[in-house]
Amino acid sequence: MGNSQLAEVPLRWVEPSRDCAQIAALNRSAGIETCDALTDYGLLHRQTEGFWVYQPSSVMEAVQGWQRLMREGRRPRIRGSGHSMHGGSVARRGEVLLSTLQLNGLQWSLDHPEGPRVCAGAGAQVWTVDEQAREIGYRLPVVHDGGAAASVGGFISAGGFGVDSDRYGGFWNHVHSLQCIGSDGVLRTLTPEDQAFWTCFGGGGLGHLVVAADLRLLPLNTASTKASTTLLNPPTTRAAHAWQRHQQLLWFTLVAPAQDEWQLRPIIAGLHHQFRQFWIPENPYRYPIARLEHPTPERFHTCGDQDLIACGVWGVPLVPREQLVQPMIQAIEEAIAPLPHVQRYWQSELSIDQR
Repeated sequence: MGNSQLAEVPLRWVEPSRDCAQIAALNRSAGIETCDALTDYGLLHRQTEGFWVYQPSSVMEAVQGWQRLMREGRRPRIRGSGHSMHGGSVARRGEVLLSTLQLNGLQWSLDHPEGPRVCAGAGAQVWTVDEQAREIGYRLPVVHDGGAAASVGGFISAGGFGVDSDRYGGFWNHVHSLQCIGSDGVLRTLTPEDQAFWTCFGGGGLGHLVVAADLRLLPLNTASTKASTTLLNPPTTRAAHAWQRHQQLLWFTLVAPAQDEWQLRPIIAGLHHQFRQFWIPENPYRYPIARLEHPTPERFHTCGDQDLIACGVWGVPLVPREQLVQPMIQAIEEAIAPLPHVQRYWQSELSIDQR
């Protein structure tokens, strides 16, 4: 596609070999300090050839750009923080990378009749939203582990679980609505009553673009809530990206009905032992995910009416990552083959899937 075809959209052509500052800015959002190639947290997928970058700073710009790209027959790759390992946010040669980093506005509604909430831009980091909420006496019900990393849009596309999911379930239970641009270029507000709302969770961002989410807030404590509600709503702010260097780990997560954890435990123990040849292992992890009012989105896990358990193995690689992927995934697939309800959490992990 030539420059004239894309003249109506403020795209920038990026050559990694020459545009070090642009590449560095995109990579830093994933906790990576390199500018020789576009990559993500996993460091397995790297792009050294040219691609287009479109970085809207408002919902309207996102809509206009998306519509133009759809008319031109270009489906962009969407990138929030790039804190995943499957390569889905790494543009291939000549593709358009739509970065949501500047869609990071926060609009607070602490006096909403249905309870306090914040409308967060898709590019705002989940941890940053939570930190700003805590400054005024509130918090998000569910936040991922590990520090500033995933964007709100990325957390939604992955499904979203983490700290306090044993009590508050998945992130989807605390999203009142989504502003989403469909493949037809139309901006819609989706609620849990809409089937399309649920396809956004765990779908990996396929076929649509989430630009904002209306999120539930919980009070930190009674005293802080009383103090906050005596004040006007805070002004609309922006969640500036929090740069954080992350240890370069690899991980694989398996999700199953909580009642089947007894079957999952020996699999995790076996993989933990088997993978010592590939990495310096960390202790296996587990996250109970309560089933609350809403069923689990089918794209996250197919057993939607049950409590779930997410367990995984992780470690610091001992050999180049490209040598690890095939044998490790093969070992995982063989281990879970007899158990149809045990599913890989592909949305964030290392994968051979070139989504």
